[in-house]
Amino acid sequence: MVTAEDVAQLTAQVTELSRQNQDLRQRLSLIHGHSDLSAMIVSAVPQALLPDSANISSSLSRDSITEYHDAAERLSLDMSSSESEDELSDEDDANPPAADASNQASSSTVAAASGSADASPGGAANDASTTGASAAGLEVATTGRREVLPVPQPDGGNLSLFNILCRNIGKDLTSVRMPIASNEPLNALQRLCEELEYSSLLDQAAAAKDPLERLVLVVAFAVSAYACTATRSAKKPFNPLLGETYECVREDRGWKFISEQVSHHPPVAACHCESDAWEFWQDCRLRNKFWGKSLEAQPLGAIRLRFKDSGELFQWNKVTTCIYNLFSSSRYIDHYGELTVQGPVQGSQARLTFHKGGSISGVCRAGSNGPETAVFGRWNESLFAGREHTARCVWRSGALPPHSASYYGFTRFAIELNELQDCLVSVLPVTDTRFRPDQRLLEVGDLDNAEAQKLRLENKQRSRQTPVQPRWFRQLSSDKSWEFRREYWSARESKFAGIDLPDLFD
Repeated sequence: MVTAEDVAQLTAQVTELSRQNQDLRQRLSLIHGHSDLSAMIVSAVPQALLPDSANISSSLSRDSITEYHDAAERLSLDMSSSESEDELSDEDDANPPAADASNQASSSTVAAASGSADASPGGAANDASTTGASAAGLEVATTGRREVLPVPQPDGGNLSLFNILCRNIGKDLTSVRMPIASNEPLNALQRLCEELEYSSLLDQAAAAKDPLERLVLVVAFAVSAYACTATRSAKKPFNPLLGETYECVREDRGWKFISEQVSHHPPVAACHCESDAWEFWQDCRLRNKFWGKSLEAQPLGAIRLRFKDSGELFQWNKVTTCIYNLFSSSRYIDHYGELTVQGPVQGSQARLTFHKGGSISGVCRAGSNGPETAVFGRWNESLFAGREHTARCVWRSGALPPHSASYYGFTRFAIELNELQDCLVSVLPVTDTRFRPDQRLLEVGDLDNAEAQKLRLENKQRSRQTPVQPRWFRQLSSDKSWEFRREYWSARESKFAGIDLPDLFD
């Protein structure tokens, strides 16, 4: 017998189904409108000759959720491990396995390489080998910066990490020097800057009035820092020399960034970035574990973000990163662990779990008794906020440039980081990474001279009598973190006149 309660439940279900049906109709109508080909503008210029603005890396917002897949893959770790407090360094072995000390590059060779790396699209560097690059006259993006590296990634020969480690059995892994073929033409300071690729999320957060929305956007930014690593497991960044710096001024993005290598043992890099609406800073040190077939890196140190209008301070940690199948061509990277974002008021917090396999899930709460929302996604793809079937996309990773696999798996933003524009040559300090010859030579594909220069710079640092002291950051006694002195940009205005900067590269 049907009761009144049964009728009420059925009525409620019908109402809910009707609401969902209406919602789906609206979504389909929106999709149909965007897919109307009659409104498409057809240019008389062939599309291949136009800048590919549709693929420019940027954070995207969506009104509706796209199909979401959980990772089916599950990872496993070998059970025997050796642990090291320091970052794997390739600077401390006086007898490297793959270096030839007699093969020194002359200064003229380095200068020529530096010039060819930033030559015009019609220059010799681009004539040599630019397979997969865009048309010669269109290698500069709408930002005025390059869209492709000077040459594709060179063949590293028979580089075998397994053989290198076998030749160094019994040595501390932190002292094993790796050949330059294992590097990409960026260093750890530039990789810190690369975490700001989706800084537009911070601009949105600064403009958000709702505390929960601001927290969700900060969480999305924290997740977005991992997206660029998905295609970068094959190579490692250069280890900066002590005192090495890297600046990046992006008027198009509204911020300026400075980083410095402040410690060599253990390796520590510090950075600071500032816009009109926010400032961001961090110092990073890695604790490594070698598990036989995988390498696990546990970052130490906190990331901090302050919004200038309200003074609100957010702080979060980084999760564990692991590279699997170290000795195989099927090497890949994953991130896992707990990421906690602490907000400005009591109870304002986000807790995210990076699951092995790539998925993320967690909850954002705006205060002890405030509203909350679920967040989920994948660190290399996107992040959603809300209920699973009605969630909105807060962030989505940008598309990789064409033939990215031939250019170290770099994103568009990464391709721009080591560019030495003519207008910067007389402005940058002599310690800036872009003047580092071994990295520049690798970028133009000259492995032999790059290897020789790398060995020369490392020997020079090792034999220096007086250690270089950090100039732009100072260590706080309270928590041992590193604080920006706020002197760099004023010194830059005077082109660092009267400042005794260390000679790191000559």
